[in-house]
Order: sequence, then structure tokens, then C-alpha cells
Amino acid sequence: MRIFNVMMSRDLGGIQQAYVDYHNALTMQKHEVINITSVSAQINQQLANNYSLLNLAPWCFLSKLYLWLLALIHKPDLIICHGNRAVSFASTSKQKNIPIIGVSHNYSYKHLYKCDYILVLTDKLKEHLMQHGIDKKRLLSISNMTNVVHAYKAVPAYKNPVIIGSFGRFVQKKGFIYLIEAIKLLNQTNHNVQLLLGGDGPDKDALIQKTKELQLEEYIKFHGWVRDKDVFFQEIDLFCLPSTIEPFGIILLEAMEHSKPIIATKSGGPEEIIHDNIDGLLTKIESSQDLADKLSYAINNHAKAEQLAKSAYARLKENYDIKIVSKQLSEILGAIK
Repeated sequence: MRIFNVMMSRDLGGIQQAYVDYHNALTMQKHEVINITSVSAQINQQLANNYSLLNLAPWCFLSKLYLWLLALIHKPDLIICHGNRAVSFASTSKQKNIPIIGVSHNYSYKHLYKCDYILVLTDKLKEHLMQHGIDKKRLLSISNMTNVVHAYKAVPAYKNPVIIGSFGRFVQKKGFIYLIEAIKLLNQTNHNVQLLLGGDGPDKDALIQKTKELQLEEYIKFHGWVRDKDVFFQEIDLFCLPSTIEPFGIILLEAMEHSKPIIATKSGGPEEIIHDNIDGLLTKIESSQDLADKLSYAINNHAKAEQLAKSAYARLKENYDIKIVSKQLSEILGAIK
């Protein structure tokens, strides 16, 4: 099939990674993929896109016209859309009989009414969309994926200090403020730890200010946006995802692949990816104390942490490897067309 893969976000993050993963998965299954992004999308540096739209505003007439012309010329069998604006452009510019498939990356749903079908990443997302009136028949379950290239490695002895790592967009829902507070609690209970915090975003100044207020400047390093994930994961001992809302959590798959013990919150996606106390440790959301307690447990019980990491890696290979998920995705799209 010839498939348009459309994503208009300019930033970096989970949706952007999924856009790249969809390209790789569909190409792996011998589909012809035409990638379409915003002219200023940062992801263009990672994946050579075929076409870029001006993307001046949600109503950008020029972008809609250009996409309409591209559909007229290339006659795609399907249009896959990542995000609100991608759906908006595609729904007002597609040719007849070309299904639009929206990927439900988060709990936003109004734009998905315009889609013919919706790919949903978790059971919770499916339930959420059904509660908002979207017919179950239009909802197609498929998980996110990652290209597993690293073999499992036994968890080495922790560094001194123990390095806890996390990264993502610096926005409130990522819960980094609670992780910073958890580092303070660990510090107060004589744990020799440091936090390597990667990412960027509108909350950066607030996170830096919190670090200063808690006098943690020597214990927390702001890494900036993580562009070489292999290097980042080599530097850390434990990975923590402190989100208050996490629809899926591709970053967890990456931590699993790098054989890192995981501590994550019960924030949605992590609850379906990780079996608590089997593949990782799950904590309450918005609880610095629970984060600190579970991090302390992983630090003090290295053998258990290694067991968690090994189980998580096996789960990754069985359920989330792109070689597995790409076949599932191809079968789903084939049934639509």
C-alpha cells in the first residue's frame, strides 16, 4: 500500500518518536511510505521527510491545499495522522475513498471524530474514547513499538553515587517536580544518589528553581534534550518515569531495551506496560514519598532490580519489538483497505 504518514508538531517527544517508528514499521512491511511534516519540525533532522507543509496555523489554507494536491498526485491508500493538526489538514484535503486513520497518542479526542478509524495504544485509551461517544468499531488496538537492537545485559553494580535517570518534555504532567522532591527525601535518608534529568520545555525554569530551593544543585544535573539515548542510558543505574498522566510511555520501552530497572507511576500507560514488582516498580502518582520509597528499595535490593530488568526485557521482546508490532499494524491496515 501507499501510505501518507502525517505529523505537524514542531517539538520533540513521544508523538514525534512514534511518527518515526510508524515510518520504520511500515517500510519494514514493504509499504510505500510518504512522510509529511511541518517545515520547521525538529524531527526532520532525524528522518528525511518527503514533503513539508508551511503549518502556519490550525486553519493554514496553504498547507491544506498542498496536502490536497499531494493526495491528488500520489493517490495514497491510507492517511495516518499523528496529532490534532495533522487530522485537521488531512480531513479537509483528502480525496474521496481515502480512509483517515488517527493515532490516539493522548487523551485528547475531539479531533478524532473526523477520522474514519482510530489506532488506540492502551485499553484505558480505548475506554476513554468510547466514553466520549466514539464507536468501538472504529477503534483498532495497537501498541507503540521500538526497534530492539540491544541484547539484554545483566545490571552491573551501581555507580557511586547511584545515578537515577529520567527525561522528557518539561511540562507539569511529566511530574518531574515530584522526582526532584524524591531526590531530596533520599538525600535526607543518607542515600548517595544523583539525578540526571534530560529534556527541555516550558517548566525548565520552575524545575531549576525547585532544585535551588531544596539545595540540590550538586545532586541534580540538567542534561538538556537527550539526542543520544544510548549514551544517556549508559550513564544511569535506574530509570524513573514520574508522570501524573502518561497515555503510553515509549520511553519505558527504551529503558527496557537498555536493561535498566524501572520505577514508574500508575499514570495510565505504565500500568499496562509494566506488571508491578515483576517488570518494574509502580508508585502512586503525585507522591514524592512513594517515589523515594521505591527508588530506595531498588537501590538497596540490587538482585531484585536485576530480576525486574530481565523480566521487562523479555516482555519488551515479546510484545513491543517493532518486528512484532509492524506485522500487527500491517494486518490492521490491510483489513481496512
